[in-house]
Amino acid sequence: MGLYMLRQPRGDWRSDVEALVAAALNRRRLLGVYWLPHRGILAAVFRDPLDRWGLFEPLDPRELESAPRMECPRGCGYCCALRSGAMVLDVELRYLPRWARRLVEGRPYRLVETRLFGPVRVYSLATGPLGSCVFFNPRTGGCRLEEAAGRDAKPILCRLTYCTLFATGPRGRLLRVPGSRAPKYRPATRREWEEAVRELRARWVEAWRKRGLGLA
Repeated sequence: MGLYMLRQPRGDWRSDVEALVAAALNRRRLLGVYWLPHRGILAAVFRDPLDRWGLFEPLDPRELESAPRMECPRGCGYCCALRSGAMVLDVELRYLPRWARRLVEGRPYRLVETRLFGPVRVYSLATGPLGSCVFFNPRTGGCRLEEAAGRDAKPILCRLTYCTLFATGPRGRLLRVPGSRAPKYRPATRREWEEAVRELRARWVEAWRKRGLGLA
């Protein structure tokens, strides 16, 4: 068995949607997103992905031995609550519960013509208050979709995009060093980790309260 990383974003909408589709079709083979310091990139790493399209490249397992793996701490919710940019591809609808599929199909979408997969509908989920995701649960700071159907049901974009503040390594929790242009990490205690989560949660909670939005 081998490790592969998804092609890096090119900034070209069509090409990036193609990469997201390939990642979505391999969602159960995703190991995580890692910061590879020697390459200076965030890499979405998969185990033996199906790749008829040439969108993955081999990765030496030794590169992951000390690479920080990005984490999304439970209860934070910052990226989901404010200007989330969340979206889901039409090829992902099959993975959603019926109630979630109906919700998505009522969202605005953009039709992207791709070379590899033909026309792909990209549904916007960032239509909640302050650009929050429609699946955001303000009571828990989590994802209603994940809470109901598990992590694999989440849109692939959400599983590939991180704030890079939180990570884990061979020795446990890591926090990004403030002010570093390229991510640098230091070991963090459980208390420090939880304090960082509370700080981010407090930011979106305050923004919601200023707009008179409830959290229940």
